[in-house]
Amino acid sequence: MRVLIIDDEPNVREGLKVIVPWEEHGFTVCDTAEDGIDGLQKIILLEPELVLIDIRMPGMMGIEVIEEAKKKGYKGKFIITTGYSEFEYAKRAINLGVSSYVLKPIDEEELIVEVDKLAKEINEENEIRGKVNLGENYLHSQF
Repeated sequence: MRVLIIDDEPNVREGLKVIVPWEEHGFTVCDTAEDGIDGLQKIILLEPELVLIDIRMPGMMGIEVIEEAKKKGYKGKFIITTGYSEFEYAKRAINLGVSSYVLKPIDEEELIVEVDKLAKEINEENEIRGKVNLGENYLHSQF
């Protein structure tokens, strides 16, 4: 599974790449983006299973990126990373189906728990999708 990291702070982007032993948790970092516009393009192009995204960034806010990605059909999971605990952001994130909201400074253990939870969800969804496809293929072959 692939993870995309979107944050306007270079130190945060690099830190997120190393504080989680991604491979041990079933992920590889497929890319990073430094702002919302670049991030949205990479979400659509790379279709990562998981996106870690900051809320406040130049160009396009993280919430706007999530809204646009979903409008364009993106089905992956989002973890919002932010230094802001404002209720309005959390409320919008919940309404958009964001999987998790992690406050900065990021607690490594908290983030790993969220990553593991989402890896399990993604694997279960992929397994169900695989079974549905097998069933559909079988039905088509019978007719």
